[in-house]
Amino acid sequence: MKIILQRAANGAVIINGEKICEIGVGVVCFVGFHKDDKDDGLVWAVRKLLSLFLWDNDDGTPWKKSIADVDGGIIFVHDSGLNATVDSQNHPTFENCMSEADSRKWYDKLIQRVKSQYKADKVFAQPFGEKMKVDFVNDGPLTITIDSFNRK
Repeated sequence: MKIILQRAANGAVIINGEKICEIGVGVVCFVGFHKDDKDDGLVWAVRKLLSLFLWDNDDGTPWKKSIADVDGGIIFVHDSGLNATVDSQNHPTFENCMSEADSRKWYDKLIQRVKSQYKADKVFAQPFGEKMKVDFVNDGPLTITIDSFNRK
């Protein structure tokens, strides 16, 4: 599983011109599932996401506050392309990606786990498989990859 998270000053998801969710300070997480993902990888990724120090302390000391410390929001967006590769003719290939049906189950499992370990009213998940616009201001910028196949 890969989560590409971007620290955001604010963010929203828009589907068919309608804003379906909005956050102030927080993170926007693009999530892709690999065909070989295992449950322990999901557990590890959620722990990493919720414990990452992404914000400065009140005295300016960098990397001292987590999402909970800033009472931040989290937007999740499923993106199967995170585990895609590019073939010799410059087309994306999705052979490493989990099937759509299984990805939907894993996505739901991920969201439920984060909601159970954080503040459910601060966690937003776009409807799986919908076309949308993700509108946010990257704060920093700061973009981090959480990869369950590259644990540290």
